[in-house]
Amino acid sequence: MIRGLTVCAAILFSSCTILSPLDKLYPFLTEEIPLEDLNETVFVVGPVDVYSRCIALGVNPLLVVLGAPLFGCAKLEYNRENNKQNCTIYMAFDAEWIYQHEHRHCVGYED
Repeated sequence: MIRGLTVCAAILFSSCTILSPLDKLYPFLTEEIPLEDLNETVFVVGPVDVYSRCIALGVNPLLVVLGAPLFGCAKLEYNRENNKQNCTIYMAFDAEWIYQHEHRHCVGYED
């Protein structure tokens, strides 16, 4: 019973959309990152490999232990060499809705 509640809570709260209000920029930004200042790289890695790739980007490994669904992740990093933001996206499936969500992270939204 307790394990079931824990798994349900992990699934419910695993999504960044649930944890963060929509249209809220990262605290270090005052506006969206313009697309011309963004280098975006997208990898479709499959529903199993997405966990290891996303953990490497900084997603909480507890998601794997609890079996929470993970469809994608994105990491935004500033590149001093070319004064651009590099954004890496990993997706479990080649789906537009996953890409659109992760792309929002790339332009600066927490949701």
